[in-house]
Amino acid sequence: MEPDRPMAHTQARLPNTRTGAAPRGPGRRKPASAPRGPGRLKSASAVPDPAGAAVRMHRAGPKQNVHLDTEVLTKSLGYLLRRLQLAYKSHFLRKAGTKVVQPRYVGAMYMVGLNPGVTPSQMSAALGLDAVQTALMLNALEERGFIERRLSATDGRSRSVYLTAAGRRMFAKLQVVAKRVEEDFVSAALSPQETAQLISLMSRLLEANK
Repeated sequence: MEPDRPMAHTQARLPNTRTGAAPRGPGRRKPASAPRGPGRLKSASAVPDPAGAAVRMHRAGPKQNVHLDTEVLTKSLGYLLRRLQLAYKSHFLRKAGTKVVQPRYVGAMYMVGLNPGVTPSQMSAALGLDAVQTALMLNALEERGFIERRLSATDGRSRSVYLTAAGRRMFAKLQVVAKRVEEDFVSAALSPQETAQLISLMSRLLEANK
């Protein structure tokens, strides 16, 4: 009688419980991959992706030489007025720097400097602002020490606005700087006669739309 053989040599190999495939034995070979032929499809990663290309182009930004159609805009009064306002503000800041108050306070400084004792409601009407905007502007100028508000001598419920000593010095400087900045802004494009005509036309347009 032959002795019992060890079970390790006779036991069948069990399938892999994770993949369901039988483990590779010593004599089992990995099937060779077929060579790629003309009719064989490429992998998904190699297939061109127009959508992905569009995303990459978008991330890279638009081409710099793209022509934008602005013909309608450049013939619009509203567009030109807004662009001129922004251009004038940039010009003012570039020329005046920190020597005087910021452009948004120039009108208020002129209103108080030329009309001592003006009331906030009068300023609102003259500058085209509402009561809140005027109050915020006066608060900012008061914090800078340029104006002061006093009780009205005729109406205890109302206040009048005056320049302080620092405000008068700032206003004197502002008048010189603002005149020079405005002349520089228009002189490159308009003659003095054309500038006067432009101001006249804008004044008429403003008056008709109050």
